[in-house]
Amino acid sequence: MEELHIYAAITLAMMLYLHWHETAVPLTASTDTPLIVERLAADSIKKKNYRRPPENHTRFGYSVKASMIGKTATLEYEFPFIDARNRSFRTEMVTPNFSAELNQFGTKTSCFGKRNEDSYELKSLDADFLLSEMNKGGFYFHGFHEDGWGVDYNQLLKISAELSQQVAGFIAMELQEIRRDSYENRVRAALNFVQYIPYGVPDFDEGDDAYFGIALPSESLAISYSDCDSKSTFLASILRHLIKHENIILVSCEVDGGGHMVTGVSGLPFTGPSVTRDGKRFLLLETTTPIPIERQSAERFTNIKLLQVEKA
Repeated sequence: MEELHIYAAITLAMMLYLHWHETAVPLTASTDTPLIVERLAADSIKKKNYRRPPENHTRFGYSVKASMIGKTATLEYEFPFIDARNRSFRTEMVTPNFSAELNQFGTKTSCFGKRNEDSYELKSLDADFLLSEMNKGGFYFHGFHEDGWGVDYNQLLKISAELSQQVAGFIAMELQEIRRDSYENRVRAALNFVQYIPYGVPDFDEGDDAYFGIALPSESLAISYSDCDSKSTFLASILRHLIKHENIILVSCEVDGGGHMVTGVSGLPFTGPSVTRDGKRFLLLETTTPIPIERQSAERFTNIKLLQVEKA
């Protein structure tokens, strides 16, 4: 009889194990997404808090649906394409690869922290410590002067290359299928892809791990929201697989005194907010909310700083 009890206990344990590791966990609402992203991040050495609600969360009628079996998540994102019909982008993410991406980004709260809602400040005056801790993980420290430290956005583009290349390939294939593959339509489709991801300001800091309020592209899909710098970086990372990298810049700026970021693209025949760099005009594209490429709002961007996107 005792052997039967042991056998029953082992059987029950195996059933619970299989239920957790092999049963699909469907997600249809943003409040459930931490279940997926946390399981994808399970192998990461970085600590992240995905349970903290995002600030100013806004949905535009579209979101990412996901399910997970074992260590493999399937994500499906339906968004409006250039012909006013929806397209569905589908991809798989696995825990080891997702966690490996996370390990490449982040620094320490002992290096910097929030000054207020829209800005950060260094938390250490030890230059040797900052040089050691911040010149890695997608950050840099060159000195205490203005622009002497911050996020290395080109490093973020490299971290995100695999997913961005998938999205770019999907967009090019869909455009070719409807015989509308052109420079302008590649930019328009990539902009639509990013704009319709729900908006929300990420705050994943946990313990001594800090992330400057940025969601990597893989995180943006897995948790189904991101903000201006996260979305602008995502757009730039997709575009550099679709057009020449020389035609893409990232633009950090201020709007009404608050920090902001947009993506600049040259060679577009539309009026709107723009900057000139090396004789080329870059149209500034808002990524946070759905705005058609030809109707970009004339925001009063101030304190503009330009970053040339590097080659993929």
